[in-house]
Amino acid sequence: MSRYRADGGRPLGQATVYPVDSITDAELMQSLETYRNAVATRYQAVSAGDITQRIGGSPFWVSPKLDGELWYLCRFDDETFLAAPNGRVISGRLDILEAAQSIPAGTVLAGELHVTPPSGIPKTVFVSSTSRDMQAQRAVLREVVEELGMTYIGMEDFVPDESTPADYIREQVDACDLYVGILGKRYGHVEPGSGMSMTEIEYHQAVAGSKPLRIFVMSDEAEVPEEFRDTDPEMVAKLQAFKERVLATHTCKFFSGLDDLRDGVRQALSTPSGRRGRVGDVGSALSGEIAAGPLGFAGFDVVTAGSVNALAPYAERLAVLRDHLPTEGVLRVVPTETADGLTQIGDTYELTVTQGGAEGIVVRASDGRTYKVKPNLDVDAVIVAFTERRNESGDLEVRSILVAVAHPDGGWVPFTAVGSLGSSANRQELHKRLAATLKPSAFRHATDNIMYRFVEPLTVVEIRVLDLQAEDTRGNPIRDARLDFDPVAGWRAVGQVDCVAALAPVLQRIRDDKLPTLLDAGWRQLEPYLSVLDSSASQASGPSEVLRREVWVKRASDKTDVRKLLVWKTNKEGTGKFPAYVVHWTDYSSTRKAPLAREVRLAPSEDEAMRIAEQMIASNVKKGWEPVT
Repeated sequence: MSRYRADGGRPLGQATVYPVDSITDAELMQSLETYRNAVATRYQAVSAGDITQRIGGSPFWVSPKLDGELWYLCRFDDETFLAAPNGRVISGRLDILEAAQSIPAGTVLAGELHVTPPSGIPKTVFVSSTSRDMQAQRAVLREVVEELGMTYIGMEDFVPDESTPADYIREQVDACDLYVGILGKRYGHVEPGSGMSMTEIEYHQAVAGSKPLRIFVMSDEAEVPEEFRDTDPEMVAKLQAFKERVLATHTCKFFSGLDDLRDGVRQALSTPSGRRGRVGDVGSALSGEIAAGPLGFAGFDVVTAGSVNALAPYAERLAVLRDHLPTEGVLRVVPTETADGLTQIGDTYELTVTQGGAEGIVVRASDGRTYKVKPNLDVDAVIVAFTERRNESGDLEVRSILVAVAHPDGGWVPFTAVGSLGSSANRQELHKRLAATLKPSAFRHATDNIMYRFVEPLTVVEIRVLDLQAEDTRGNPIRDARLDFDPVAGWRAVGQVDCVAALAPVLQRIRDDKLPTLLDAGWRQLEPYLSVLDSSASQASGPSEVLRREVWVKRASDKTDVRKLLVWKTNKEGTGKFPAYVVHWTDYSSTRKAPLAREVRLAPSEDEAMRIAEQMIASNVKKGWEPVT
């Protein structure tokens, strides 16, 4: 008998992806849950700057952190499949599973299911710069792009559209394989809604969309007519700030003339480009939303393999992985090296993350602890609420803030509270600012039994976090409220969305240079970290279906009591947010202190739902109860 239920699947090439809760083998599911709870959820997040202070327990085993999802490779005598912590299953003809046939039966390995994004020579190139001062430079870029057989995308070719400028730019940037930016001596036309130039908006859209970037900066020695230089102090300051941000974040090439630019662009466009795979790519590939690239499985731990399990020393588990898995291909062992000290860990981080572009590194210590070392992440968000306290002098100050990002469907999504706000003086200044903008709220939020006070969404802040995680410890998507704000009525909840949890958030600064808008403090900052819902489940879901309905009454001279059984199939179990079957028992007695009583039981299958229903009937329908037809 198979260890999973082959119902409600959707094709993945010649394989099949089955929805949440498909695993029926209770022992297997228990072992996967035990592993996740005992091992995978005990990772400690450490920033790169804290390696020497936070990591101990040499020797160490260091490997790159792949940006994918935790899955398990399950190899048995009669079947081989991939299983997720929430019970999703991939089986059938899949390169990973074909390659796993040589692994001994009875082996379950933990690993990262990831996508290798397409890479190579770009086909479409988005060119970003100011306009009237860069016509000659843009002509050079178009010449090189078309000479190399690529498609040029630029403002010259934009057509009239009903979209806002920011939305139209987003669509154009999203359509490209590579972003090429040119920074000269002008900041450019400022879009009123954002306070940024169209060139800077295009840059931010490319960064948010994880596009490969090639940026060329005009050198100070370049000869530029005065009419093509900014002289307004505000524009000069904006241009300087933009350049500093870009130069601090990217490796840029300087040019002084058209020949320099032509040679640099030709070299850049002839070099294969790509981006690292992201966790959202896996969900998109499994849902059929995009052909994100080939799936790969990199094993990093042993759940069970013969006499070795997750409680064995990591050296033994790694030896099993190396015995069973090759070092390259769609199924492989994650590359791992031994480090005797913290200096080696720092060197590996520099090579793997800073220079190599990986998400981070994983450090397993000999004492059993595991560390995820990643760069800090910065998110621009808006303060929507705060709690307060009195300091030692009795003055009111902010205790914590609740921050949110703007959602593309409208409204705001609060995703984390922040308690690390700096000195008492900073907290008092922030309290003065926020207390002046209090607003009513039908939505309630509390921390440590203290209610948040909601404010007008005006203040943009920069939050630094160690990590953003889209799943809870059971592998289920994190859900947060989406709030609507009205200047008079205040705040109200209008729904829920998949969101993220922020690890160790710290307030860096107030961004008075940014606006509380979708562009400056928007959802796209969180999108790369979000889990992607299995679209096959949502497409297949429909209205609930009643399978069984029975009613009984007991009549007396002064009253009539009612008991009712209802069993239904939700047809939404694949979403991970609903059970497969629901059994509902209603007991009404007019003479009881609480006349109406209910009992709700959930079931993974129709057989189990009917078994529960029969138990309820046997326990509650005795002598004197008459069925109602």
